[in-house]
Formats: sequence, structure tokens, C-alpha cells
Amino acid sequence: MSGKKQKGVFNHYKGRIRREIQEYCREQSIPQEEFHFLSLYQWENVYDRIVESFANHQWLAQHKGIHWLNTCGGFKEEPYFTFDCNDEQNWILELPKLLTEKKELVYILIEDTRNYWVAEGTLDRVVEILYEIAEDDYYIVDKKYHWMITENHHGGVAFVGEKLDVEKLRGLNSYN
Repeated sequence: MSGKKQKGVFNHYKGRIRREIQEYCREQSIPQEEFHFLSLYQWENVYDRIVESFANHQWLAQHKGIHWLNTCGGFKEEPYFTFDCNDEQNWILELPKLLTEKKELVYILIEDTRNYWVAEGTLDRVVEILYEIAEDDYYIVDKKYHWMITENHHGGVAFVGEKLDVEKLRGLNSYN
């Protein structure tokens, strides 16, 4: 990068996870319409709306954000479904079959050492990227903020919110 200021330079920040994902997207020729990080001016509104939609306010007052939300159970409502995916990391490849929104864009928050990168993409691309790269906590949220799917660093997966087909989700137990 030259010494000149560039528009959108924040989107080229070389955080470890972000850099790996950007490199993967370039190598795989993934179009921006299918996956991209939100800009400096967009991410905070999405993050705040996710926190407002899914986190318990009493829990938030103690924890100041969503770090540990998916580990300590700080959800606004009980998860519809949870399971331990430690023995089978391939479970995420089944996710597009379980949700009707697989062609619609979703948000994803990906943890990078207690910081979060916020992106949007099709569910198929988000799943692909998570499967290939992510190793820390992440949150997938539909753009209408009806549901959230999150996996923590202990392999705990939680499905929270409305409009999730719990019967289909129960099929994930076959992985355990």
C-alpha cells in the first residue's frame, strides 16, 4: 500500500482472521455480492442491533458486549436447540439444508481475539468460509434479526430466535 490515504483503507486492515478470509475470497474468486466485510460506517449499527435483539440486558450490563454470550448463556431467550460439535466439525456443512434463507444474505460476526469483524454474505458462502478458516467464536444472524446461530470456542452450538425449524435441527444430533 502506498503512503497515500485510500478510501476504505479500514477494510484492508490486516487482522489475522480478516486477512485470512480476504485472501481466501481472492483465491477462490468469491464475488463481493456473495461475501464481504461491512465498512467502518456500517458494522457498528449491525453489531448493536444483534446485541439488542439477542442478548439479555442484565447480562450485558455485567459483560459489556457479546464476548462470552455464547459460552455463559447471556441470551435474551433460551436457545431452541444446542449441541456439542467437538466430535464432528462437519456439522456446519449441513446448515444450508436446514435453513430456508440459504440464498439470502446473512450477517456474520467473527471473533478475532475479543474483537469482532462483521460481514455479510450468502449462507452458502458463510458456511464455506467458516468451514475453511474460522476457529474462534462466531455468530450467524439473519438480516431480519429473527434468529442467531453461534458456535463458541468449546464447540458449543446454539440456535436462538424465531423461525427456526427445530425438527430439522434435531437431525444434527446424528452427528454426536
